[in-house]
Amino acid sequence: GGLDQENTVANAFFSRPFGATVAQLGLTYHRLDDRVALDSSPRTRQASLTLLHPLRLGAISGTVGPGVVWRDVSGGATATRDVQATLLLALAGGPHRFSLNAGVLSQEPSPLANPDVATVNFGMDYRYRTGQHEFGADVTVFDRNPSPGEDTRAWRAGVSWTWYFDATPMAAAARPQATVA
Repeated sequence: GGLDQENTVANAFFSRPFGATVAQLGLTYHRLDDRVALDSSPRTRQASLTLLHPLRLGAISGTVGPGVVWRDVSGGATATRDVQATLLLALAGGPHRFSLNAGVLSQEPSPLANPDVATVNFGMDYRYRTGQHEFGADVTVFDRNPSPGEDTRAWRAGVSWTWYFDATPMAAAARPQATVA
């Protein structure tokens, strides 16, 4: 078996502020022309849109960002039409940092033998910094539901402690550099 493929890829990314909100648009096109394997020349078109908006709640500042991704894969056994809604949240204030991301993915494959799939993912991370110590906790949840088919569920939870050698990591970068004459 030989290999004779041609890949064509084009990507574009646009970002534009609208007042305090920043809109981000991503476009992707990918065509794989496989001249050896039959029925294996998929074409992928994808568009994504995210709106990032700053937040301020007293001493806490951050960003919230809803988004959506649309993907169409055609030309082969992997043909599918996908839509994914996403949400991100990042907050920081004093010694506290918190981030959250969530998404819902709907996949509708074209071959009738393949099941439609709904996937939900969620993750959060919290950090507390005091002096050279940082304590953290994070949780990740994944739930995949093919129809028909058996569901897949997974989760992970963790706690962490980090000790920084430098009491204030950013202070070292902000120090003026010594001049050697």
